[in-house]
Amino acid sequence: KVIIILLLCMPIAANAADYYVATNGNDNNPGTLSQPWATWQKGFKSISAGDILFIRGGTYSPTATQGSGSGGTIYAGVYITGKDGTSGSKYKVFNYPGEIPILDGTNITNAGRRAGILLNSCNYWHIKGLKIQNFAQYSSGAYSSQGVQINSGNNNLIENCIAYANGGPGFR
Repeated sequence: KVIIILLLCMPIAANAADYYVATNGNDNNPGTLSQPWATWQKGFKSISAGDILFIRGGTYSPTATQGSGSGGTIYAGVYITGKDGTSGSKYKVFNYPGEIPILDGTNITNAGRRAGILLNSCNYWHIKGLKIQNFAQYSSGAYSSQGVQINSGNNNLIENCIAYANGGPGFR
């Protein structure tokens, strides 16, 4: 009986955590403020629903992560698929307060469509305060690249983000 009472007194849900990405980080770090991750891809991929990922200021120039979206293969700075939060427990990716993180696609030169951030079949994400730039259009095809693309997602919020100098729409 004592064990059952103790189990009933324990919190049902785990507490949400804060994680960090910084230009001086390392993807083998634990993602803390003092030992941040280095890439947006690692941060987006590693968090759980309810967590907050803070991205520190500076310019991040990733290599491509290959993903798929409507229309086939896409080379993205960040590619996440099938991660769903809930209305009360969203995935949150925010700029670190007072800082401007920039995802720069200059190093993504793969032959094909490109995106800065591609969320594929993801629901209940909140992305705030990020800047996405220089995801160049590979060919003359319409919309061959974009800053942020959400495929088959619902209840996602993009707030105070800037996408510019991309080869297609800023947000799709």
